[in-house]
Amino acid sequence: MTNSKWHRQNALAIVVLSLHYVWTVAFAGLINLNKDLIRHPVQSLLIGLVVWAGFLLFAVLPQYFTTKYRLTDDEFILRRGIFRRRVLHINYAHIQTVQHDQWFFMKPFAVESLTVETAAHASKDPEVKLIAVPQSLAAELERRQQALRAAAESEPTPVVTESVPLTEVPTPDYSPEAAAKISADSAASLTANTRSSAAAANRAHYTHRLDFAELLEYSLTSLGFVSTILLLISGFAYLGQVPGLEDWLTASLAHLAVYVLVMLGVTLFVGSVIVSVLLTMARYWHFTVTFDGSQVHTTRGLLQTNSVSAPTRRIQAVRFKQNIIRGLLHKGSAQVILASAVGKSDDDDDMVLYPLTLRTGVWAKLHRLVDWLPATEPRLQHFTTGRLAMVRNAVWFPLLVAFGLSYYFRPWGLLGFILPLLAIGSGSFASRARGLAIADKVLFVATGSMFVRHDFAVTRQHIQAVEIKQSWWMQRRQQVTIVVHVRKGNGDEDIKLQYVPEECGRSVYGWYLGGSDNQLSATLSTAD
Repeated sequence: MTNSKWHRQNALAIVVLSLHYVWTVAFAGLINLNKDLIRHPVQSLLIGLVVWAGFLLFAVLPQYFTTKYRLTDDEFILRRGIFRRRVLHINYAHIQTVQHDQWFFMKPFAVESLTVETAAHASKDPEVKLIAVPQSLAAELERRQQALRAAAESEPTPVVTESVPLTEVPTPDYSPEAAAKISADSAASLTANTRSSAAAANRAHYTHRLDFAELLEYSLTSLGFVSTILLLISGFAYLGQVPGLEDWLTASLAHLAVYVLVMLGVTLFVGSVIVSVLLTMARYWHFTVTFDGSQVHTTRGLLQTNSVSAPTRRIQAVRFKQNIIRGLLHKGSAQVILASAVGKSDDDDDMVLYPLTLRTGVWAKLHRLVDWLPATEPRLQHFTTGRLAMVRNAVWFPLLVAFGLSYYFRPWGLLGFILPLLAIGSGSFASRARGLAIADKVLFVATGSMFVRHDFAVTRQHIQAVEIKQSWWMQRRQQVTIVVHVRKGNGDEDIKLQYVPEECGRSVYGWYLGGSDNQLSATLSTAD
C-alpha cells in the first residue's frame, strides 16, 4: 500500500471560517438591535471586533491546525479534533456522494470546499467537510472510487462444478435439425447480446445543459419572490427600532396620496421578483448534468460553483415537482432522492437533474439515468374522497391567526383573512393532486401541498416501510391515509397520500408484501 503524506487545508480556510463567525456576530447584533447600539456605533464595532478576534484565536486557528487528511490506495483518512482527537477511515467503495463548492474568491487560488458522505452516519453533518482544499482532491476521490468499483465488478465469478453420473449424461444429437436449432439459438443469443451492448452504450454517455431561455423561464416561474418579500418586511420591522426613523416615516407617508402608496407597494413587489429571478439565475447558471453509465454528475452556479457526484444505484426515489405556475405550463423540475444529504442546497434537499422540463417527456429523460424507472408514467388513479376534510385541515389554523390579527391590530389586521382564503385554495389544490398507480414493480404516488404538486416514483426494494393510518372518523367513511417511508439523506421521506379508499390501502400494502402487480393494478382501477 502506498501512503501519501498528511495534508492541511489551504490557508484560505482560516479566512472562510472566520467569515462564518463574522456573520454570526453581525446577525446577533441585528436581532438584539437597540437604541444603545445605534447611538454608539464605534463602541459597538469595537465590541464586535473583540468578539471576532476571540473566535479566531480560540476556535478558528485550533480547528485549522488540528485538521489533516491523506489518501491511501484503499481509503481516505481524516484526522481532526482539538481536545478529543478523531481519526476517520473511509473506504472509497463506501462513498455515497462527493460534493464540491467553489466561491468566486476561491478560483484564483484553485481551491474549493469538499463534502463526502457515506451511508454509515446518522447525524446532520457529513463525515468529511473540508473548507479549502485543492481542486484535484475531489477528482482524485472520484477516480479512485470508480476504479475500485470497476475492479470489484470485473472480478470473475467462481464456477461451481457438480459431478454427474455417467448414466445421466445425454447422448449428443448430430442430426441436421439439431444443428439448425443450435445455429438459430446462437444467432438469437448474439443478437440479444448485441442489443444489450448497444443499450449499454446508449446509457454510457449522456449530457444535458440548461440553455439561457430555459434558465430564464425557470427563474420567472419560481415562487422565490414570496420569501424575498417576507425578508424585506422583516427588515423593515428592524428599521422601526432606529431612533427617530419611525416618526420620520410616519410623517412622510401621511402627506402622500393613496396612489403613491399603491405605487410603492407595486415597486416592492416588482423589486422582490427581480431579486428572486437574479438569485435563481445565479444559482443555476450553466447547469449541466452528465451521466457515464453508473455515475451522475451535476454542475451549476455563477458566484458559487456547485458540483455533486453520486452513483445511480444510490437513488432511492424520483420526484417530479410542479408549482402552480409551472403546472399551467405543463412543466416542472425533476429530482432524485438520495441516501445522503449533499443535495441540501437544492429544493427539498434533493438532487436536481432537470430544473425545467416538460411533463410529457420527463420519465423518458429520467429513464436514461435510472434503469428501474419506466420510460412512461402509467395512468394515475385520482380520488374525489376526503376533499372537504383536506380543506378543513388546511384552513383551521390560518383562520385562528386571522381572528387574532383582526382583534389585536385593527384595522390593518383584517387583511389577515386573506390567509384562510389562500388556505382554502391550497387544500383544494392538494386534494385534486392526489394520484396512485402501480406498474413494473414501481409505485407512482402524486401528492400536493402549498400549491405545489409532487409526483413520486419508487421501487419496492427502496421502500423502508408502508404505513396505513385510519382514524375513527376515517373508519366510518372507509378511508385511510397511506404513508410510504423512503430513506432520504440522514432521515426519512414521508410520501403521504391522504383520505383514499380502504381498497387502495390494502392494494399498496399487499403489493409491498409481494403481491401480483397486475391484480393490484386492477384493484386500484376499481377504487374511487
